[in-house]
Amino acid sequence: MRRTRAQSGQASASALADSLLSRIPGAPEGLALVRLWREWETAVGPEIAAWAHPLGSHHGILRVGVEDAMGMHELVFYGPQILYDVHQFLGQELFDNVQGELLMNRTPLNAKPAPTPPLPVPSLESIGELGSPSALARLAAGEAPWAKAYRAYVKMITGKDVG
Repeated sequence: MRRTRAQSGQASASALADSLLSRIPGAPEGLALVRLWREWETAVGPEIAAWAHPLGSHHGILRVGVEDAMGMHELVFYGPQILYDVHQFLGQELFDNVQGELLMNRTPLNAKPAPTPPLPVPSLESIGELGSPSALARLAAGEAPWAKAYRAYVKMITGKDVG
C-alpha cells in the first residue's frame, strides 16, 4: 500500500514531535498520563472505572476520586490492583501509591465532554417578516456583504430565491 504525500508528511511530523518531546524533561511521562486519563476504563477495567475516577498525579501518587465513603473504603482494598493495572497499561511504573479523594462535584480527568446540542432551526413563524415582500424588495436592491448573507439565509430558511 502506497502512502500519499500527506500521510508521509503526517508520519514524519509525528515522528519529529515524538523525538522533540522525548528530549523535554517530563514530557514522555506527561504523554503517558494523557493516554491513561483518556483510556482509564481500558487500563483499570470497567468494574473499577465505574466508581474510581482519575483526578491526577502528584510526586508519584496516583490521585483517584470516588463518590462517597464506601468508595474510599473500596479503594483501600483495590489500590494495589489499580497500581498493577495502570503500570501494565503504561508499560512503566510511574506511581508508588494510590490516594483516594472524594469527588465532591469535581470533574475527573476521564470525563467525556457533554455533547453540544444542535442549534434550533427557526420556523417561519418565529422569524417575523423574513421573506415578506417588503423585506425581500429591500434585500434585492442591496449589495452590501450583510445583505448578501441575509439573502442566502432567507433562501436557506424559506426556499425563496431573492435576487
